[in-house]
Amino acid sequence: MDETREAYIEILQRPEMALVAVLELLSPWNKTEPGFGEYLAKRNALFRQDVHVIELDLLLGGRRLPLGKSLPEGDYFALISRGDRRPDCNVYHWGLRDKLPIIPLPLRAPDSDAATNLAEVFSVAFERGFYNQSPDFGRRLPVSLPPSDAAWVREVMSSR
Repeated sequence: MDETREAYIEILQRPEMALVAVLELLSPWNKTEPGFGEYLAKRNALFRQDVHVIELDLLLGGRRLPLGKSLPEGDYFALISRGDRRPDCNVYHWGLRDKLPIIPLPLRAPDSDAATNLAEVFSVAFERGFYNQSPDFGRRLPVSLPPSDAAWVREVMSSR
């Protein structure tokens, strides 16, 4: 049986350790069936609570999360659903060639949002995870890209 790992972070408020926000990093598992349906059930359960839900979709493949409106044009998305503003959410979107954005991480009043620089977060994770030492990293692309984007990715990876 294959092991399924969930990638999420819970933000808790002290001293009672109350759940404030959940940051979900979507994976290939929760963007395809049966994981997609399981993830939507988890998401809906979170939406019934007074917590903020931040969803990072950094994968080119798989199903996109359902919203009331169509997603804007983009390759990657951050959906920020504040507990007190549902069903509305903020959608951040960017393309393959764009730098990862700074997104707000909502907290509880009176605390203001924490500005989260995704480029810095992933740079640290990349270095600490030793991904830059992986012999196959960047040699073959795991998804199909238009030829111009594939050439750009290879150029960027060969310059590292």
